[in-house]
Parts: sequence; structure tokens; C-alpha cells
Amino acid sequence: MALSDKTFLHAFQKQAARTPQRIALSDATKVTITYGQAQKYANYVSQKVTEAGVGRGDIVALYLGRTAFFPVAAIGVFQAGAAYMPIDPRYPDSRIEFMLEDSEAKVLITSRDLASHTAAYTGTVLYAEDLWVEQEATPEPIIDGNDMDYIIYTSGTTGKPKGAMNVHRGLINLVESYAGELNFSEEDVSGVYSSFGFDASVAQIFPFLGKGAGVDIIPSEVMLDMGMLSKYTIEHGITTMQLPASIIKFFDRVCENRALKSVVGMGDRLTYGPSDHFKIYNMYGPSEASVFVTSFLVDKAYTNYPIGKFFKNNCGYIVDEQMNLLPDGEAGELCLTGNHIGRGYLKRPELTGEKFVKNPFSSDSEYETMYRTGDLCRVLPDGNYEFLGRIDTQVKIRGFRVELGEIEMTMRKYEGVKEAICGAFEDTGRGGKYLVGYYTGDEGLDGGVLKEYLSETLPFYMIPSAFVQLDGIPLNANGKYDRNALIEPARGGGGGGILPCRNPGRTGIGGMFMGDIPCRAA
Repeated sequence: MALSDKTFLHAFQKQAARTPQRIALSDATKVTITYGQAQKYANYVSQKVTEAGVGRGDIVALYLGRTAFFPVAAIGVFQAGAAYMPIDPRYPDSRIEFMLEDSEAKVLITSRDLASHTAAYTGTVLYAEDLWVEQEATPEPIIDGNDMDYIIYTSGTTGKPKGAMNVHRGLINLVESYAGELNFSEEDVSGVYSSFGFDASVAQIFPFLGKGAGVDIIPSEVMLDMGMLSKYTIEHGITTMQLPASIIKFFDRVCENRALKSVVGMGDRLTYGPSDHFKIYNMYGPSEASVFVTSFLVDKAYTNYPIGKFFKNNCGYIVDEQMNLLPDGEAGELCLTGNHIGRGYLKRPELTGEKFVKNPFSSDSEYETMYRTGDLCRVLPDGNYEFLGRIDTQVKIRGFRVELGEIEMTMRKYEGVKEAICGAFEDTGRGGKYLVGYYTGDEGLDGGVLKEYLSETLPFYMIPSAFVQLDGIPLNANGKYDRNALIEPARGGGGGGILPCRNPGRTGIGGMFMGDIPCRAA
């Protein structure tokens, strides 16, 4: 199915023209924006970024809080022919500076209360407070399915984040597939739970705006309390949303929203379902594709919940280390191909060439490029795919993809640390995973100080919950660091207190065990 002549922007503009009075966007500040208003505001954003020199193929950074204006700004960027790059306000200044420099963003759209964190940026800055202006003239789309729509920076093995570039053909295919899977209508409202810096937010916003439904931006203070979240979804008429897979069970325990139709688990391994309150979908997809490529409607409890079957215009292969196809039932690396596959990594040609390879299994031009996910999967007898883990050192923490190597490299930069290795452990009580940093170095090196040091460079979800000082890093038979030999520390202690390791003779020094899910309903 060729999608080069159709994009989300085409769908949104038609929808805004057809239902200008319908509510498109809302947030906790009681702001409501109709489709007609969203179109007019986006027109003005498009005009201002174009006047600043932005053209087709350029990148515009969006550094905004949890506001209904974020999707409007993104649509304005699309209309200018450019791609947007989201920056989470919780990122440390050094990471923000790196993203702006590495992406070569021509324009930064932010708010005045955040501007102090981008002082090093030398491009054009536009303030959201000045962009709430209605512009009647709607420009004709100048993009097609092969143009870049957004870029997501993810953790990198080299110690530096890498920008995954996605394209419009994947987004419009996501719009159609997601709408078909959840069967939502113009009467539905999507609750946006994810950070705008996380690609899952794309699926919580654009499929609904492309189909005339509502989108509500859930405030961060509500996310941490499942009872408050349930109340918020009732008050704001939310009928569908995505949640980190590890907290769905906690939300289900207190959910009183009888209008809530569906919850999509994302970002990590699903460990719960089904629900008596709503349908649960287990969806899967990497940042290098347009959010999700598979979906599974949970029908019963599973030891390991399947990730489902592929959305239309996408498919996958299970291969061995020599890239040979494996028969159904055998575990191997999952390789993806189809409309959702992105363009690669910004200014990382070698890594792009390593991960985005020519598809040896198809001559169809729509499936020419294949992305090697590094995920260990297999095909079940019923045709559903099952996720089994990672074949490298990449893990998911709170829905975010994390390269353990980046954390380790940053730890080694701290004065007094000689060696460092990071482990990820299952939080059996709350679900999901949490990180522990192990290091050798000066005696008495305080883990609380090390945590503070890491927080100056790494985003919050990459900060280990605990630190353990060792006499030596365990090695395997080949003389390499052995993650499998890392012993999980016993939980307990207070801020800066001792975290005793379950391996006698080893002592952990560091901050408080934070847990994976700060959920009061747990």
C-alpha cells in the first residue's frame, strides 16, 4: 500500500475543516482547543518558524511542559515541512545542550519559564506564550510519506544519546492501524500519560487528532497516584490511554472510570491482565519505528504475555546470528520491516548501516529496509509473537529504553571511580525493573554523591536506584565483565544509608531504594 501521497497532516487538515467546533485538545489548566482553533494556531506557528528560515527536512526543537499547546506546535512544524524534536523538561541541562547541538535544530520553541535551561542555544527561540495567535490561511502540505516527522533521542552505547529519525509514512499508517485496533470514534478522548520526550506520546496524540477524537494532557502530579489518576480520567472524560505495562495492575485496582474502554500497555513487559474494567492491549515497537508495530488484545492471564501480530504494512523475521531465518517456535533476533521503519540515526552513518540493513527476504520496495531490533523473540503456534528479552545490554526502565553502557561510562568519569558496571533487576513487588550501579574505587566513596553527579548528565530514568561498592568487578571465563554474576542488593536503608548486598562480604553504599513505580495505591 503506497502512502507517499498521504500524511497525518492531510488527515488533520481535512478533519479541522470538517469539524472545526469539536474539542481537539485539553489539559489540567482547563485549556480547551477546538479543531478549528488548533488549525489556526498551527498556521501561525508554521508562519513564524518559516520566517525563521525553517524548511523541508529541517528540525525544530520543542521544549515545553505538559501543555495542550505541544501538539499544536508539532502540527505547525509539520506544516513548515520540518520535523519536531521533543525535549523533556526533566532532562539535565547538559543533555538538553547536547540534543540541541547534535540535532542542529534551527528553531527552539519553549516557554519563558524554561528558557534559562537553554542559554547555550544560538538559534532562533520562539516562546509559546507569543504563539497563541490565530492565523486563518492554512498552507498546503509540502511533505510526503518519506519526509521526517519527528526525532527521538535514546540512550546510546557510546555514552552519547542518538537521534532516531522517523518518517510520515509510518505515522499515517499508525493513525489507521491504531484507530482500527482500538476502534475509537470522534466521541472518544485519549489521555496522554507519557512524556513528550518518549515516542509513546506520538501514539497517544496523533492517531486521535487524525480521526477527530479528543486528546487530554494528563498532568505529572496525577500520574503518581492511581486514585487521583482514576478521578482525573472521570472528570476529563478519558476513554482510552496508554500506561507503562508495570503499573496497569495498580491502576486497575482503584479504577472507577466506567467509561474507560481500553488501556494499552507500553514500554516494558506486560505482567497483568485481563481486567474487568477495560480492555488491555499489549503493544510493542522500538523508537526506530513509528511507535508500535504489533498489538495483542489480552484475553486471559499468561506467564509471558504475547506482543501480538503485526499492524498492516509491517512484518518481522526471526533470525539467528548469521541472519538465517528460524522456524516458528525457535528464539532469535526480531528484525522489522515495513512502513513504520524509520530513516536511521541522525549523523550516525556507521550505526545506521549496522542496524538498518537491506532486507534479504523480500524484493518489495515497501519492505526494502530491515531494522535489527536486538530483541529476542519467537513466533507462537497461533502466529502471535512473544518477547523473551534482549540479546545485548539494553533494558527498559519505566518505559524508557536504556543502554547500560551509557550509565557505566558516565560513572567512570567520576573522580574516584575506577571500574563500573550496571545491572537491571526485576522488581517482583511492583513490576518492571530497577537499576543498580556497581563500582570499584576509593574507599568510602559515597553513593549519594555519585547519584547526584549522574543526575547532572543523565535523565532521571537512567539514575540507578542503589549503588554497591565492590572490591572487584566479576569477570567471566573470557575476562569480560560478567553481568550475570552481579548480586542484587537487599532492599532497605535510607537516604545515603548502607544497602547490604545479598552476597556476603560485599557492601553497598548509596541512596535510598526508590522502586520502579511510585504508586500509593500499591
